[in-house]
Amino acid sequence: MKKVWMSLLAILLVAVTAVTFVACSKDGGEEGGASGVNPKDPKKDVGVYEGEDGYPEIKQLLTWEAVNAFPIVHDGMTIEEGRKLCVDFFRFCKKDALWMPNDTYEYKIKEANEKFESIEGSVPYAGLPYISLASGNIYRLMDYMDPETGVVDMEVIGLKPKLFGNQCSFGSYVGMGRVINSADYSWTKGMTPINGFIKVGDYDLMDVNTFTSGGYNTVQTMEDNGADKMFEAYAGLKAGDVIVYFTTAGHVVVISGDAVVERDAKGNIHPTNSYVTVIDQTPGHSQATNAAGDTFNYEKNVDAKWTFKQLFDGKYVPYTFAEWTGEDPIESSKTTFSHTGETISLSQLYSSTVESNYGVMDIYASFYNKNGVEVYKMAVRAETTSLKSLKFKAVGGNLDTWGDVESLDPSKYEYTVKIYAQISTGERPTLWEGKLVK
Repeated sequence: MKKVWMSLLAILLVAVTAVTFVACSKDGGEEGGASGVNPKDPKKDVGVYEGEDGYPEIKQLLTWEAVNAFPIVHDGMTIEEGRKLCVDFFRFCKKDALWMPNDTYEYKIKEANEKFESIEGSVPYAGLPYISLASGNIYRLMDYMDPETGVVDMEVIGLKPKLFGNQCSFGSYVGMGRVINSADYSWTKGMTPINGFIKVGDYDLMDVNTFTSGGYNTVQTMEDNGADKMFEAYAGLKAGDVIVYFTTAGHVVVISGDAVVERDAKGNIHPTNSYVTVIDQTPGHSQATNAAGDTFNYEKNVDAKWTFKQLFDGKYVPYTFAEWTGEDPIESSKTTFSHTGETISLSQLYSSTVESNYGVMDIYASFYNKNGVEVYKMAVRAETTSLKSLKFKAVGGNLDTWGDVESLDPSKYEYTVKIYAQISTGERPTLWEGKLVK
């Protein structure tokens, strides 16, 4: 009888254990609980776009490998290396980094314009469409691009045109920001010596904080100095310098090749035979075919030849930077995240800041479940150049998100958070990793 009771007791214990295990599976363990995975979580990383099949093949595709093949600025980089890096990367962004819209996208160059421009679906493009006061760049573009095909999700990125397209000041900044951090400006009206732009040549320029259409601008600079004096200034331009005009509006252009100067028998500069080559961001597409066989559209201009007469007639003043004169040493980047500790809550995240000695272009927070799947991602976008700090936020026009933040419950499920940033040097450093807490 005793053996029978012992057998019944053993069966009862097994049954209770089984019921307990099932209950734990519902509230904890691999299916849930503070150390488990929410069964409703996405099964693939939310921040990775997968385009449909059937698009034409791009052979010279924009990839992180191609971007990361460029040098990174560092202590001891020579001026010649720095100049070459800025020009080479700007050229890459404008004409070598190919991608493809998944659908035709219409946009306005300026919000006040009635006319729409468009880029066509299933057609390869290099660079980004010209949109006034926009801040797009190729690093940001890849957040919406299928890495296997180069196809970009226009339905999502096109919702915020000013975060997608770019214009002259931000477009050139993507190149110059690889090395230059001495100039502090947002738009062309602020491109003056007070803000870190150094005159090339011996010409007179009024000491103003900004150019204005109704006050002092580069029209008056040309009148005050005259053509011959400005031609001599243009003769000192080298690759990696810039030229700027501001009349009723402004424009900035990067010099891609040292000035070629021709003089007459008296030593005077011949203004139509002397020239520089330039890269800039301006409306209007050209077509080209690369060595890989891709035929694509790109936004003008890339290595265009401009004579000194064109520069003077265009009211351009020539500038260089303290990094190119040796007044400001070329330096490595230093980027920090304000939050410390091993855990972070959403409220702590929304009060935290990323800072750098170079421009901060975008900051990211990615959330991963215990299986390593990215279940939520947020990006805060810089909307102007030269920003050395950027703050995380819960809402805003410069915020992009993937996934649903409301689905994150760290009291029941385990999540890790990675904070990283895209800075103007091309680096994308991870700044913090830890656990999400309620």
